[in-house]
Amino acid sequence: MPLKGQKLSEETKQKLREWHTGRPLSESARQKLREINLGKRLSEQTKLKIGLAHKGRKSEKKGKSLSEVHKKKIQSALKGREFSETWRAKISQSLKGHPGLKGAQNPFYGKQHSEETKKIISEKRKAQGAPWMRDKPPLHHVIEAARKANLGCKRSKQFRENLSKRNILHGIKPPILIGSNNPRWQGGKSYELYTLGWTNTLKKAIRERDNYTCQVCVKYQKKPRLDIHHIDYDKTNLDPANLISLCRKCHFRTNSRRDLWQKIFIQKMQLVSIEKCTA
Repeated sequence: MPLKGQKLSEETKQKLREWHTGRPLSESARQKLREINLGKRLSEQTKLKIGLAHKGRKSEKKGKSLSEVHKKKIQSALKGREFSETWRAKISQSLKGHPGLKGAQNPFYGKQHSEETKKIISEKRKAQGAPWMRDKPPLHHVIEAARKANLGCKRSKQFRENLSKRNILHGIKPPILIGSNNPRWQGGKSYELYTLGWTNTLKKAIRERDNYTCQVCVKYQKKPRLDIHHIDYDKTNLDPANLISLCRKCHFRTNSRRDLWQKIFIQKMQLVSIEKCTA
């Protein structure tokens, strides 16, 4: 045996290589090699040598699946490990244009995850969150912020047509907003009958009082006739101070945010009464 620090000759190396070829290592020898090589990085030259040595050699693992023990070992080793951007870039580059990941060449082609596997994946993703959202607010906060930002915004005709085409393409059926399914449902209030005092004479008097002008958009309109709106949304309250003239478009707008419209109209009627008193 050579002394410490001395290098083996090429002839000795070749003899050792031939002697070790095809001879399985004992478990203790493998453990020693693991401990020696743990944390060490191979040089590019060594990698090239290993690659050339394995070239053309059939893998013993080809066509075989890993055992559950082996899978758990890999899983525990990679758990919590953060990969560098360089490593991710290399993996991404190596997978680009990979023929084995397309169509029938993909090993998972035509297969589906079991319901149990889907549930496990779903729970893990919910706990981790999407990678691009990990440093951002939770998704429900983002959705709520977007909802508030879009509240009251009018969508263009082109946007609505595109949305309709997309829903048809993906087989998404819009909800039928009839009756109790409609968010503006008031328990069937629109089917309530008007009182006997609700006459054309009363409505004409309110229109004349408001000079045939919509009290929201200030649009003069005789035909079609202006709608008469109940400020407190009570059909039985026929007090002239509770009635106001609106065009069809503005009348439709008052079906939402009723508390806000009620305050606006009450203040307007109070100003009208003050003006009449001072006149």
